[in-house]
Amino acid sequence: MMAFARRLLLGLLPFAMLACSDGSDGDGDGTGRVSIVLTDAPGNIRAAVVTIDEIYLQGSDGRTVLRDRDTTVNLLTLANDAATIVDQAIVPAGSYEQLRFVISGAYIEVEGDGGGSEIYATSPDYAGLPAGAVVTGELQAPSLGQSGLKVQLGGDDSFVVTEDAAIVLVDFDVSQSFGHQAGNSGRWVMHPVIKGATITTAATVVVNVTLGSGVTLPDIGGNPTTLAAFNATVTNSGSTTETLQLSDPESDGTWTATFNYLLPGTYSVGVTPPAGMTITTDPVLPVSVNAASGTTETVSVTVTSATVPSGLAFALGFDADQHQFAEIPDSPSLDLSSDWTIEAWVWQETTSANLHIISKWGTAPEASYELEADNGVLRLGTNNGVNSTTVLVAPTAMPVQAWTHAAATFSGGIAHLFVNGTEVTQGPMDEPANSAKPLSLGREGPPLASRYFDGRLDEIRIWNVARTQSQIMSTMSTVISAPAAGLIGYWRLDEGTGQTIHDLSGSGNDGLLGGSVAADASDPTWLSSSAPVQ
Repeated sequence: MMAFARRLLLGLLPFAMLACSDGSDGDGDGTGRVSIVLTDAPGNIRAAVVTIDEIYLQGSDGRTVLRDRDTTVNLLTLANDAATIVDQAIVPAGSYEQLRFVISGAYIEVEGDGGGSEIYATSPDYAGLPAGAVVTGELQAPSLGQSGLKVQLGGDDSFVVTEDAAIVLVDFDVSQSFGHQAGNSGRWVMHPVIKGATITTAATVVVNVTLGSGVTLPDIGGNPTTLAAFNATVTNSGSTTETLQLSDPESDGTWTATFNYLLPGTYSVGVTPPAGMTITTDPVLPVSVNAASGTTETVSVTVTSATVPSGLAFALGFDADQHQFAEIPDSPSLDLSSDWTIEAWVWQETTSANLHIISKWGTAPEASYELEADNGVLRLGTNNGVNSTTVLVAPTAMPVQAWTHAAATFSGGIAHLFVNGTEVTQGPMDEPANSAKPLSLGREGPPLASRYFDGRLDEIRIWNVARTQSQIMSTMSTVISAPAAGLIGYWRLDEGTGQTIHDLSGSGNDGLLGGSVAADASDPTWLSSSAPVQ
């Protein structure tokens, strides 16, 4: 969807020596101890799971097995983290040319063309698959189950084991290790290779951010802003960016992000404020940092000014790849019956089947109503509570990457659809049943929790009256002065920061990004809005 690369990219970042003790940790018998730590550079795939059956070093005297018990790892859980898969294996002292991983199985989960996700596995019977998973196609892993994935250690940088303890960091870059096979086979391939492998020590970059003397962060959408709404970023020479939210663990006014397990090299360091805010900093960003072997590089940034334009408007941006949504708890006021209207400003980033804009939906008898974009076409669905769903579909698609006002009304068993204030179709529909499900923005509600919208939403309104075309046309580009007669839900989405979306209708139907007070990847993003509403 929004940022998923569908081309074959091959690459496994070089592995690196993370630490080596100064004292002797061997047994004094010509052996050393080796540990292997696995980490991952972030990517856009939803899941990347591999089963490693064996890890061994190959030297002139043959194979030295470091681990022969299988372990299954989801690489996506290891961004800015690591998992130890070999712990102090005893290895004969000497030089080794290769480190090999024997991989017996794997699967990846990616965004499907029609919404939802698709799973590609080395075998439909792969033991690492989640329960009930349906495999869409094949994931090829050429020779990795026989000779193993080779990490080249030869040349001038051959891996020398002494009686000192060594920890080796192997970094999978998921976004570069999986890709579509050439041609139209529909297969995916896992074929990671080494790019200039060296024995080096992992680095750390710490970003510290403070406010300059006399600097106060402006409110956004009437809400106070702190540096907790800022992110720090590091970008490597391959243009892979890692993002971390700032935190103040010491409560001393210095907000910090620590990037662990970085391969040595040059990184571009930046700080991003919340949407709509412009900042100046000392030093001017981005800053280039050379993260050398075994070092911790600290970048200290002072925010010298921060401004927000007056009257700034916001919208929520939804990334279907990240399963992003907002959720308003169930309320009797949100049960629509004989007369009602739903309105929203909609920006489609991409189109696909059955992407839900507004949904109070589940499995019958708790399915009620949904407004969606079906391959770009506005569609209204209602369910009468006995698994009978009626739909009304607009005749043409809404534009992509442009703002469109979408509205649906219902009265006396007849529904009407409006696009930019113009009625495009009408027809008979069932009255929606009452439902205990929450109102979801940007996805089909639980327990289905699917069909994620890809784009932006703004100015969402729900009425318990059927508005006329002239009423819709006269107010669709105007902020409503609440309370207004019949207005039972009004989310302007102008907060610009934080987890809460406020209901301005007076009904008290506030909601949460990602359905939780805790920020995570399922939260849509606050964006400056260009929707034509004043």
